[in-house]
Amino acid sequence: MWRILIILVVFSTPLFAAGPSVQEALKKESAGDYEGAQAIYEAFIKENPNHEAAIYGLGQVHYWQGDYKKSLE
Repeated sequence: MWRILIILVVFSTPLFAAGPSVQEALKKESAGDYEGAQAIYEAFIKENPNHEAAIYGLGQVHYWQGDYKKSLE
């Protein structure tokens, strides 16, 4: 039983640790670092192209940067 648990932990950890997260982008966005948030959203969307919250967040960042046309894409 312990072997199975250890194997699950070892192989699932990289899934949670890899890549940027929407939470990180939200923190940057809240701090006014729109370029940093944009970079994180774009990297996250490359890995998760159908993630609605990330797509919405990227649109918001474009809006706050004054790029209204891009915010609608």
